[in-house]
Amino acid sequence: MMKLNSITLGSRKSKLAIWQTEHAKDKLKEIGIHNIEIVLFTTQGDKNLTQCLTEIGGKGVFTQELEYSLLNGKIDIAVHSLKDLPVPLPDQFKIIAVLEREDSRDVLISPKNYTINTMPKGAKIGTSSLRRKAQLLAIRPDLNIVPIRGNVQTRIAKCIKNNLAGTILAYAGVKRMKMESSISEIFDPEIMMPAPGQGAIALEVTKTFKHSKLIESVNHVKTFIETFAERYFLEALDGGCQTPIAANAVVTNSTIQLNGLIASVDGTKVVKISKKGKVEDYKNIALSAAGEIKQKDCYNILSGISKGCSNEKR
Repeated sequence: MMKLNSITLGSRKSKLAIWQTEHAKDKLKEIGIHNIEIVLFTTQGDKNLTQCLTEIGGKGVFTQELEYSLLNGKIDIAVHSLKDLPVPLPDQFKIIAVLEREDSRDVLISPKNYTINTMPKGAKIGTSSLRRKAQLLAIRPDLNIVPIRGNVQTRIAKCIKNNLAGTILAYAGVKRMKMESSISEIFDPEIMMPAPGQGAIALEVTKTFKHSKLIESVNHVKTFIETFAERYFLEALDGGCQTPIAANAVVTNSTIQLNGLIASVDGTKVVKISKKGKVEDYKNIALSAAGEIKQKDCYNILSGISKGCSNEKR
C-alpha cells in the first residue's frame, strides 16, 4: 500500500457540502492522512437557481466542475452527496468509498407546524423534486406543488417568504445543519420513499488514482451495499432527472431488502416493488426488482412523464 502524506479534497461551497467534506476529512485523518486541503467550487447548479435542472444539464450540474478538477489534478478526491451523482458515472471516474449513511428519510418543514394530513386543502408545498411531488400528490392530490430550489437554509427562507405551507427536505441535511427544531413531520419511507443514495456521502476519484486501497479503508460496507443496490435499481430503470423514482435498501445481518418505486408526475399512478435476499446478491436483487417493476405498467408511466424539473438535492 502506497503511503499518502497529503491530499486535496474538492467540495461545493454550500454549508452542507462543506460540513460533508469536513466529515470526510475527519475520516481520512483516522487512517493517518493529516495534511488535507479543501478546495471549494461553485457549480453550475449552484449559480443557476431559477431554471429546471433538465434545462441546464441535469444532475451533473452539481458534479461537473469537481470532475474537471479531478481530471486536471487540481484535486485528488471529490466529495459529494451520493444522490447528486448521476448513474452511470462517466467512464473516467469511480466512487472509491461511501461514508456511513445518516437517516435517509424525508422531512416536512412547515412554518405553521402542519403535517401532511393537517394542511388545508389546496395548500402550497415547495419542492422541485418530481419524486417528492409525485408521492405528495398520491397522498394529497389537492396540494399545490410550487417549485423552489436552493440549499437547506435558502429553501426554508423561501418557504417563509412565499407563505408556503411547507417544503420537503432530506432529514440528513437538516440534521447536519442542526435544524431539527424546524421539522414538523418525519416521513415513513412507506409514505415518502427516499431518493437512491439519500443521506450518504460519496468520495469520487479518477480510475487512475494511485491510492485506492488506502482510501477504500474508510468505506462503510453496509452503506455501500445499500446505496449501490439503490443506484443499480435506478440505473436499470434508466432513471434520470425527469423520472420520479425512489429506492430504499436496508441490510439486516446477512439479508438485504430493497423497496423501489416509480410514479407518474401527477401521483395518479404509483408502482412499488419489494425484493429480499442475501447481502452478497445485492446487485442481482436490484436488477431483478427493476425488471419486475418494468412489468407492472411502468413503461406507460415513463412514456407519460411530462417535462419538468427534478432536483433531489437542491
